[in-house]
Amino acid sequence: MKKFLIFPAAIAVFCLSFTTLSDAVVVPKVPKPHKVKTAIKKPYVTFPTGVNWTIGYDASNPWVSLNWPLVDNPFLAGVPFTFMGNTQVVDPHTHSYILWVGSAYTLLPNQSYTMNIGGVNYYFYLPSSGSGQCIITGHS
Repeated sequence: MKKFLIFPAAIAVFCLSFTTLSDAVVVPKVPKPHKVKTAIKKPYVTFPTGVNWTIGYDASNPWVSLNWPLVDNPFLAGVPFTFMGNTQVVDPHTHSYILWVGSAYTLLPNQSYTMNIGGVNYYFYLPSSGSGQCIITGHS
């Protein structure tokens, strides 16, 4: 008799394994967190192309001056500034100008000159004789 009871019980378990439960609870998948891309704003200027440079000349002394607003760039230290073969290294965070003094720095009007600022060549000329502001024509 035990064989007769075990056999129907085994068939019942086998049949139930193929049936679906109508009261089954479906748990939805948890959505993946959305990654937000944010632009990182640089709190500093691009150096040296992002700086407002001015070049002045005084024929009576003579001297050539390079002027700029103080720079906010934590990655800069001493920057080389070269004009007519003379290089000066200055921290643009603490200084806002450089002077090249002496008769070797006499500028002629309407002649192109090059000044290297931190590895970038700036081209400029003095528009008239005497003293005044030079005109920067470009950089490379």
